[in-house]
Formats: sequence, C-alpha cells, structure tokens
Amino acid sequence: MSSSADIHSVQALEGMRDSLQRVGSDTPQLLYAAEQEIRQTEEWLKKRLAYWQAEVERRQAAVRMAAGALARCQASGYTDEDGNYYPPSCGTEEQALAEYQQLLREAQRNLEEVQRWIARIGQAATRYRTQAQRTRQMLDSGLPQGVAYLGQKITELHVYLAGAAPVVTGGGGNVPSISPPASPPGNSSSPDPWVTGGLVGLAAVSGLVSSPSASGPPANLTSPGGGLPGSPPGSPVPQPIGAATPATSPPLAIPGGSPLALPAAVAAPYRYLKDPPSVAIGKDFTPKQHEVLCMANIQRHGGTYKSDDPSDPYQILHRPSKSMRGVTPPPDELQIDHITPKGKAPNSYANARIISRFWNRKKWDHDPPP
Repeated sequence: MSSSADIHSVQALEGMRDSLQRVGSDTPQLLYAAEQEIRQTEEWLKKRLAYWQAEVERRQAAVRMAAGALARCQASGYTDEDGNYYPPSCGTEEQALAEYQQLLREAQRNLEEVQRWIARIGQAATRYRTQAQRTRQMLDSGLPQGVAYLGQKITELHVYLAGAAPVVTGGGGNVPSISPPASPPGNSSSPDPWVTGGLVGLAAVSGLVSSPSASGPPANLTSPGGGLPGSPPGSPVPQPIGAATPATSPPLAIPGGSPLALPAAVAAPYRYLKDPPSVAIGKDFTPKQHEVLCMANIQRHGGTYKSDDPSDPYQILHRPSKSMRGVTPPPDELQIDHITPKGKAPNSYANARIISRFWNRKKWDHDPPP
C-alpha cells in the first residue's frame, strides 16, 4: 500500500474531521436513547408477564368456582315415589362455566405470547448490547485518536501550504535536501533556515520564520558530520523551537499603523509562524490558528500542552472539551491569549501565547477586553 496521498481539498478533510467529531458527540446520546428504549420495553414486558400470570390464576379460580356451581346444580335433582328421576335445569351454570373456560384459554394464550416476546427481545437486546459495547470502545479510543491524527495532518497541510516543507524523519534513510528560499524583496534580514520541533518538525521554514538579525543562522545550527541522515557535512542540525528565540521580541507590525513593541518580559513563542492574510486589530484568533498554535505548543514541549507564561500557576494544560450548559470549564484548560490586548494589536501569531483559562481570566480582571 502506498504511504502517500493525493490531496486535492484540505476543506474536504476538515469536513470529514468535523463529521467524525459529530459522530463522537452524537453517537453516545443515540446509544443511550436506544438503551433506554430497550429497558422500557423489557420493563413493560415484565409487567405484562406479571399481569397475565395473575390473570391466569384468577380465571382458573373462576373456572373452579363455575365447575363447583354446576356440580351442585346437577346434584340438586330428585326422584319421586315411583322412582322416577328428575334432573335439574343447569343451563345457566353450564354457560357460565364455558365462558370462564374461554376466558382462561385467552389468558393462557396471552401469557405464552408475552413469554415468547420476552425471549425474542432478550436475544435481540443481547446482540445489540454486544455491538453497542464495541461501538463505545471505538468512540472512547479509536475515534479520538483518528480525529486527532486527522487534525494533525490537516494542520500539517495548512502549514505546508503557508510556505514550509516538512522534514522527513525516521527509518534511517536519506532526507531530501531542503534549502530555504531567498528573502523577499526589500527584506534585508535573512530567515532562520532550520527551526524544528514545532508543527510536523518543520525544516525549511523561510517564510514562517524571520530572524531579527541579518547575520544568518546561529553557529550551533551546523554540525561537522551533517545534521540529518544522508545530509552532507556542515548541513544544519534541526533545533527545538525556541532555541534561537531572542530574549526580546521584535516589534509587532500593525496594519495601517506604526510597529507595536511587545513587552520585554513577554516572549513571542510563535512569531516564526506565517500569519494568514486576514490578520487585523480587534480580531480573535481563528479556529485554524487555534489548531496551528496548539500543535506548535505540544510539539515544542515533547507531547504535552504547557503554558507559555512561566508565572502561570497551571503549567500543564489540557485541550478544551465540549462545553456544557451550567458546567464551568476546569482552570487548567488551555486558551489562546493575545499578549497585547486585541484592541491594540492584531491576531498575529507574534501576538499569541497559550496559557491556562485561570490565568487568562486573571488577565481579564487586570486588563479587561475593550
């Protein structure tokens, strides 16, 4: 089987991911509703079974009473002095006995029918519950993993389309030689050519990473023996994101205005990401930006979501779960924060960081949004 795929529409993959997420959120409710229907049916059949069992006993007693009445009637005949026997007229008693016997047979048939349905429903419910348990196991393990994997690949495609090529790793084979393209016209600063550890282990970042210095990549980004398997000597060695991040953040460009310098104490951990064309002051981060930032964060920190603010009391974070009315999200839920309030700066990656919901609310209290 081929390990490659011919992708024509990232939007189609996003639609598939959204559909799978809806399956994951809707199916448990459907399974619960079906289980409730089955239990209601089973309870109803149990009540009908008890009813017809009691009804059979009651009608059996009525038949016995009618039979006794008929026997007494038949015993009420007499013989005259000449020895002639005169039988009594017991037509009413005979008719009553026949009616009670018919009612008893009807109750017995209904009881047998209920017992048959109990057996059939029990077998069908057992088969359904076996399949439902398998479905629940898939929803609890396989589906979330599949959705996460698909979301990661979608993010990789977005990053690739934004202008970066992913590094091919693993297997010990040769890695294609990737060279960062030249700086765009009018930009005297050369890009940092090797920054990895973020989304999909990016190698040639070029348009996604801008260096505040024109002196080229740092010296520790090269290795005498070659940085990647199969690469020539002196080729760059991939470094984790943040290894070449300067102590102070570069000015954040504001469309239609002068550059806005970020606070010196606040790092801009995602400034290397290329902004979408819709970046503007006063806008929230888009869902796609959320995905890109979350993927960059978890890969920066070795598979764990962590706060980008060292002062955050919740350093280990978790992705937000589906919101429920009346339920307050946990304080360690990660949120995308504007380093500089969105009323003063755009929704640029250079103005983004990930912090806990608790720390974000504290920031709101100190610096409420406009």
